[in-house]
Amino acid sequence: MVVSVAEWLKLLMGSDGSVKKMDVTGEAKLTIFDPDFAKVRVAIEKPIGKKEGFQMRFHPKLDKKAYAQGALGLKNDKGFSIGGENATVLVKWKMATSDESMIPFSINFWPSNEDGQTVCNVEYSVEKPGLVLKDVFIAIPCPSSEPPSVSNIDGDFEFNRRDKMMVWHIPEISEEHESGTLDFSVPELESSEFYPIQVSFNSETTYSGFKVTGVSSGDGGEAPFSFEQELSATKFVIVEDNDDMGDDE
Repeated sequence: MVVSVAEWLKLLMGSDGSVKKMDVTGEAKLTIFDPDFAKVRVAIEKPIGKKEGFQMRFHPKLDKKAYAQGALGLKNDKGFSIGGENATVLVKWKMATSDESMIPFSINFWPSNEDGQTVCNVEYSVEKPGLVLKDVFIAIPCPSSEPPSVSNIDGDFEFNRRDKMMVWHIPEISEEHESGTLDFSVPELESSEFYPIQVSFNSETTYSGFKVTGVSSGDGGEAPFSFEQELSATKFVIVEDNDDMGDDE
């Protein structure tokens, strides 16, 4: 049996660091393969809810009173559906905020013109402790007549000549890797030409911190299980301050 937690981040920011729109949605799903374990109760580390800033929605047959005590189970004794195609979504949640301290990390992009060149200084800084983001890609439009000249970088980069895109790859952003820089220059461009900046990553940590501590069978014994969790950015865009591009669902 597998208990999986998935969260999706949508974040629209301005180039001044302001949060125009941020949503985190998530769900916990139970997949049972053995009919002998159809009647189970999932123990969680702690319930999440309004106190943590999340709006909750529960499966109609879920025992909400048990959830308040840190358990996920059905009101009746029928048991959960069996099979990978019949996985049960137990609970869903959503958080909407404009709090800048809630973003995974900030990006300070600072272009300046010097002697016919645009010198770009880029820095990221962790804002949300506890998140460990892997394979972070920061894609910066760069419609330059020449490839960027990189003078300093934490991580590595690739210049996509066809799409005119400077892609900064950072293996990990976390409390242990809380900041990093990229410095590059190109023949002079307008600052607006470097937007929108788009970010992607994957993570095995989540905003909610929703964790499973055990699964018990109908007779009260322990049931074997695995726990998986994932946070992904379905949309993480930084636009120039006077541009509301993408400010929609």
